[in-house]
Amino acid sequence: MKLRVTEITKQQGLTLKDLADKINVSRQSLANTLLKGNPTIETLSKIATALEVPIWQLLVSPEEVQLPSNTLSVKCPHCGNEFPVSVNVELKPKNKD
Repeated sequence: MKLRVTEITKQQGLTLKDLADKINVSRQSLANTLLKGNPTIETLSKIATALEVPIWQLLVSPEEVQLPSNTLSVKCPHCGNEFPVSVNVELKPKNKD
């Protein structure tokens, strides 16, 4: 099973060491688990919680995660059900230091 953990950590500006620290394991242990592609559901849950993403995002391809730009719903790649999507954007003013 290929996981998206490395991709997601890079997107969030984290290193594998940062993630390992968040889930209280060594970097080497986490790297070995990801390399073997056989983490337990408990490990997946800890990783997802640390990265603040649902577990399923660790398991799907980037194409399955991204929505077409004109879509107001998303189709689950596993069950085929469509779910409505709403986006709320809050713009924050830039600091003028």
